Amino acid sequence: MGKYQFKILCIIVFQACFGTVGDRALDRYISVILSITALLILYIYTKFKYCQKYKRINGIILIYCLYNAINSILNVNVDLSNLQAIMTNSKIDYEPVSIYTGVSLGLKIMLLFLFIQYSNVTQRLSLLFKTFWILFCLLLTINDVLMLVNGLDPNGSGYLLGNKFQVAYMHYWGLLLYILKNSYDKKLKIRKMYYGIGFCAIISIIVQCTTALIGSIILFYFLSHWRKPHDLIYNPFFTLSCLLICSSFFFIFGNILNNNFVQYILVDILNEDPTLTGRMGIYQSLIGFLSLGSIWGYGLGNSHFILAYLFGVANAQNGILDVWIEQGLIGTFLFLYILFILIKHAKKHPNKLFIYPTISFIYMYIFLSSVEITLGINFMLILAFLLPNYKINLKTR
Repeated sequence: MGKYQFKILCIIVFQACFGTVGDRALDRYISVILSITALLILYIYTKFKYCQKYKRINGIILIYCLYNAINSILNVNVDLSNLQAIMTNSKIDYEPVSIYTGVSLGLKIMLLFLFIQYSNVTQRLSLLFKTFWILFCLLLTINDVLMLVNGLDPNGSGYLLGNKFQVAYMHYWGLLLYILKNSYDKKLKIRKMYYGIGFCAIISIIVQCTTALIGSIILFYFLSHWRKPHDLIYNPFFTLSCLLICSSFFFIFGNILNNNFVQYILVDILNEDPTLTGRMGIYQSLIGFLSLGSIWGYGLGNSHFILAYLFGVANAQNGILDVWIEQGLIGTFLFLYILFILIKHAKKHPNKLFIYPTISFIYMYIFLSSVEITLGINFMLILAFLLPNYKINLKTR
């Protein structure tokens, strides 16, 4: 594949994985078409022969994607009669999302993993990072200009990139690609990286996304220790432990919100209510729901609708619980196993400093999963950036 063809493929992959982030049905259809197109192009040029190096990773990713695609299709007509006993809200009808949701998300994940692997094998990571970063800049600029022109939505939705959470976290994606591009080209200036974190924090404040603002603090802490990272963060068992502790924290230590200092931070500094915007009530409602168990889950994208139908709440407000509700125990196990093997892959990297920014973003998502649903499609896509095999020395200024 020539350089020109590779750039075209970069644009198609970017648009399939990141350009269709809205909540409209058209976004899903476009994503499916573009993903299939990009996969066909890769197959025509390579027959996927380069995938042998990542055989184990690709195998589990394929199983995960197929599981969620099939699960979404089967859950269109799911029987909810066994949940009637715990229902506290009867004013909202259950309307599952399109079957294309699971299919499109599965294709996105598989495509990005395969494309990054191809870029790695053909030594075109620099071109990939540069192209992705330019496209992110274009997409974010258009979104931010439209926000200035049209004003902020009082409901935190209706933006080009979707809701306020998608807007905030997509800016972090732009920052990650900036760091990767300049690190690989040996042009990274640490000062500009900190400016980027500050800009993401400002965007989070503007769209009133408190969790993303906290994310900027977490990210700053991790990236400020870039030159001397602790080996523990590359340990997959430590990563899974952090994820499980964060996701269960407010179930186990719910009384911590009664602490005066914690309430001062929530109410006076972050302008949140002492129940974390009703999250504690949601967690209590979910105890009965989870006690029933769910082996298969209710399909990707259906967490909002099942919880609105049962309890009148928007979502689980908890990363791993959202995964459990949508993907069931089987999908949750596959999700955790993928995280495990990719962190283990990163641990064996010959130059861990290049992987560190991606690791930092992963831990940011993990810590925020204690109060937000941050373990969805963006988290799965960011895991793909643990695959590149950098062999050059890192130089920062």
